Amino acid sequence: MARYVLRRLVYLVVQVFLVATVAFILIHLVPGNPVRAMLGQNAPEAQVRQVEHALGLDRPLLVQFAAWMGQVVRGNFGRSVVGGWSVLPEVMTRLGNTLELIAGAIIISVAVGIPLGTLAARRPNTTTDLVLSWVAMAGISLPNFVIGSVLLLLFAVHWHVLPQIEFVSWSKNPIEHLELLVLPCVTLAAASGAVVMRMMRSSLLEVTGADFMRTARAKGLSENAAVRRHAIKNALNPVVSILGLQVGALLGGTVIVETIYGWPGLSTLLLDAISNRDYPVIQGVVLAIAILTVLVNLTVDIVYAYLDPRIRYV
Repeated sequence: MARYVLRRLVYLVVQVFLVATVAFILIHLVPGNPVRAMLGQNAPEAQVRQVEHALGLDRPLLVQFAAWMGQVVRGNFGRSVVGGWSVLPEVMTRLGNTLELIAGAIIISVAVGIPLGTLAARRPNTTTDLVLSWVAMAGISLPNFVIGSVLLLLFAVHWHVLPQIEFVSWSKNPIEHLELLVLPCVTLAAASGAVVMRMMRSSLLEVTGADFMRTARAKGLSENAAVRRHAIKNALNPVVSILGLQVGALLGGTVIVETIYGWPGLSTLLLDAISNRDYPVIQGVVLAIAILTVLVNLTVDIVYAYLDPRIRYV
């Protein structure tokens, strides 16, 4: 296992480098000038050229890429072209806010999806199974902006059950910060929870018919005990795999959710940077997302091996 993890960490570096390279090239192929966005479209051409030279944007792309990668290796993502602030601290702060949403959505998805999927599998082709299937289809089919808008309208505007005001940091007011997290996390968890529930149902139905379950029943275990002790753990393997994929989907979903709820996360930072052609910020955000994604995939593989002892990574 140790050799496998070490090898995957090496692959991680290669993957992140390739993603950073592709992102850097694509970003600079997009029409637009960040200096024009900073100075205004009516700025004199001489002033634009002067600022471009000061920021190093007039150098060849290969030279710019080498300079940026040299900064990244030293733990420096550069400075915002438009705002002038350091990119890395801002990316880390926004990443922490986005990870709060994703972690909350994953917790809700697991806490709701696995029990409901187990319930549906224990009562297949019944009214309970049918109702839960409809609920899952609704969660998968409805887009985030619909769910988020409805939840915001009901719980924050009409019923005043949960506040939805200007963002409050954890350090300033932890209780209010947690209250503000509820609606965005539920919105994100709607689709992923439905996917987890459907996967848990199908996986558990398959496992309950396996040979080891028949052996457990033959030894005198009741159906509930056999399912609780043996079936659920084996049925969790595909669920863990799908959760790893859901992290990527949740990252994409945060664009809508952060915009609806005014949550200062990584997605809104990326959208602002794209509109301003702020190359260092875009590159820093893409690099952070790439690192997060490959780390999640590595974690999923390790957890998968723990749940299924038959898997051996060498």
